[in-house]
Parts: sequence; C-alpha cells; structure tokens
Amino acid sequence: MKNQKGQTLIEALIALGAAVVVISAIVVGAISSLSTTKFSSNSNLADQYAQEGMEFARHLAQQNWSSFSTYGKIGAISYCYDNNATSLVVKAQNTCALSQAPIFTRILTIDQTGGGECKWSAYILVTVAWKDGACANALQPFCHKVTLENCLSSVNAVTPP
Repeated sequence: MKNQKGQTLIEALIALGAAVVVISAIVVGAISSLSTTKFSSNSNLADQYAQEGMEFARHLAQQNWSSFSTYGKIGAISYCYDNNATSLVVKAQNTCALSQAPIFTRILTIDQTGGGECKWSAYILVTVAWKDGACANALQPFCHKVTLENCLSSVNAVTPP
C-alpha cells in the first residue's frame, strides 16, 4: 500500500510536468502568432504610406513641373513628407517621423541629375521605415523598411480627339 501512494505522487508530478510543457508551447505559439500579425500589419501600413508618398511626388510633378524640377536638381536629396503635407521639407537627421504614426518615417529622395535608369526624368525613391520590439540597435531604431522607386518626366499625355 505504501508503494502505491508513492507511485501516485510520481504520476501526478509527471502529469503536472507534461501539462506545463504543453501550456508553455501553446503560449509561445500564441505570442509568436501575435508578433507576426503585428509585423504584417505594420508592413501593410508601410506599403500604404510609401504609395501615398509616391502619389504626392507624382502630384507635385503634374501640378507644376517647373517648381518640381527644383527638387533634387544638384543630386539626390532626401525630403520628409508627413501626412497631409502640401510641400516637402529637407530631411535633417532622423526627424521624418509621421505625426499621426510616430513609429513610421517616410522619406522621399529625388534625383534629377539624369543618373541611373531615369536618364531624362526625375528618379523618385520613397522609403518608409518603422520600429518595433525587434529593433535592438538604439542608433538605428527604424530597422524595417519598404521602398518604392519610379521615374517621373515632364511629358504630359495628350487625350486623342
């Protein structure tokens, strides 16, 4: 009878240990899933912010090419573009955080010197970066990024008669 009581205690401890292992695995899986979901959500937002930046550059070029052609005329220059802004601001250090979403930065780089693939047009590079708990480097807190590239020219499409 004494042996049976000891076996029951050992069985209970083994069952408890197995339950702890199973619950730990479930918790790790759930945390990993939440982290992946948050990264995917931020990546989708970054894509949207990059598209908005490219549309803004396209709008500036179509609205007034003479004024637009002054951006990046002496080489690649980076500009900050905040949500609902009406103009670009020359980038200074890491000061391009979006006011409505401060974990993101949006930078438009414009080069109108004719280098690269955009021989006769303006080269536009939109970079949206964001930070999260995976960014370990304090000097570069925005460790994830999305980029869009395009060439814009002053040629306006003519509607056929």
